[in-house]
Amino acid sequence: MALSHSPKRVKPLLENCLEAVRRRDYTLALTAVNDALKVSDIDKSMSLIQILEHRVAVYLRLDRLDQALKDAKAMIRLDPKDARGYIRAGVIERRKNNKIAAMRFLEYGLKKVPDSDANHGLLVKEMKETADQMRTEIVLSQAKDPLVVLPLEVIEIILSFLDYRSNIRLLRVSKSWNKTVSSSHPLVDTLAFPNTTKQITPKSLITALKRCRTLRTVKVSRLPGPTAEYLAQTLSHWERFPALQYFEWRDAKFYPCLLPMTQYDLRVIIVGCGNIPTPIEWIRTVLQSCRSLEIAKFQNVRGRFAADASLNSSSLRELELHSTNCTYLAYDRISLEFPQLKVLSCKGISYESTPTSSGTLDLSHMTKLRSLDILGSRLLRVILPASLRQLSLVSCVFLAQHMDCALCPALNELQELRVLNCDYFPLFVLSSVQKTSPGKLSKCSVTVNEDVAQQVVNMMSMPWFQSLKYLRIVNANFISADAFAYIKNCSALEELCFEQAGAIGVFVSDLIRETGRLRKVTLLHCPNVARDIIPWAKERGVEVEIHQGDMPAGNGRRVVESY
Repeated sequence: MALSHSPKRVKPLLENCLEAVRRRDYTLALTAVNDALKVSDIDKSMSLIQILEHRVAVYLRLDRLDQALKDAKAMIRLDPKDARGYIRAGVIERRKNNKIAAMRFLEYGLKKVPDSDANHGLLVKEMKETADQMRTEIVLSQAKDPLVVLPLEVIEIILSFLDYRSNIRLLRVSKSWNKTVSSSHPLVDTLAFPNTTKQITPKSLITALKRCRTLRTVKVSRLPGPTAEYLAQTLSHWERFPALQYFEWRDAKFYPCLLPMTQYDLRVIIVGCGNIPTPIEWIRTVLQSCRSLEIAKFQNVRGRFAADASLNSSSLRELELHSTNCTYLAYDRISLEFPQLKVLSCKGISYESTPTSSGTLDLSHMTKLRSLDILGSRLLRVILPASLRQLSLVSCVFLAQHMDCALCPALNELQELRVLNCDYFPLFVLSSVQKTSPGKLSKCSVTVNEDVAQQVVNMMSMPWFQSLKYLRIVNANFISADAFAYIKNCSALEELCFEQAGAIGVFVSDLIRETGRLRKVTLLHCPNVARDIIPWAKERGVEVEIHQGDMPAGNGRRVVESY
């Protein structure tokens, strides 16, 4: 019993145990750890939990799970706040394929073990891995074909959230999936080849048409000539597709005027055929023939109106007329009659300069119009409706030198105003916003040049300007220094953007210091602004972004810097 007099007896025995484990001599390792337990009452240099943990590890190597679990429970009883016992018990129960019992040990351990315990993180990790294994086993053990167990109504709802191409892929899963998916929406009522990278042949088109029992939607783009011609011929038999409501035809090599769209009771039509023009007369016919049409978008519009021409539809809610070249419209000879129209977008239009043409686009009778976008157009003036909420005039020329204020209504519903890259500031806008009450107009974007600087300053002096939340000014150099005081009076201003401005840094610093609600400032192509304004503004709760573009690099390239 000389060993009982040595206070270091336990440690060498445990070292012998570990050495035996490395040699895979688990019987000798178990003998060594048992000897350590016998002398643990005399040698207190190592805790009993630590000795039991060694024996649990040996039992696990010997696959004696019951004895290992007994020691793990003893570790928990010795110190309920020590994570090692719970971790060992969880591992053992997982080895015994009893993950529910493992989760009980681990969950109880999380309640008892403090966060400061060295092994608390390992306890959390062990519990997460056990939970993941349980979820995986449940999924694998109870896996069933969803198209077999779910009701057909639920399957159709799920498939309706997938795009057309994803539904096509589902046809290849299995024969049962092919049968179910091919008989459900959208494959039974949709013909779609959107943004395809492969050339669509007539054979592919015929296969897709065979799947369609009740064709409601057609979405095609970049169809080659023969395929586009075959589709047009098929659609000419309109009696075969009485339910067609949505038609979208983009970048197809086929003249849109040859499409038999006037035979259908469409709800939506979108046509844009690249370099192939869309005749304005055909558009007029479509709008008049489709009595239930709600959305109409036409690209590359060309032509001019006849003396008695008019565009009208009693159901249309959104209209887009875009032309790469000018579509000459004599506005004293035509009328735009869309009583339900809410969104109107026009691009590349111009009035015909004749002795009888007024060049005025009168929209005052469209009392439900909410959004108006006019781009790249040449007009005298526009008479606006009072119902507008969004007005955007971009790259336009308005030639009127005077405006009857009686024709300019107060835009009290207006929420966003954009006047960008216009040679002259439109007088009809200035006259209307003078009457506008403050409160709703919260976003304003404007381009300033030498000719419009005074009109912009006059606009900034109006009462509604002080209630702006977003302001963007392009080319602010033409605005006088005194006019910047109007911006400082915008007590509700939250976001400010300056583009192509020179010495603007001092003003921005003063604005950040004096304005309480300002949260973001964006400076685009403002070369004279010091970058140290960014951390200075951040300390005051304001985000500053500086984007310097068109800066010559040393290798002759152009670079863009963002800070």
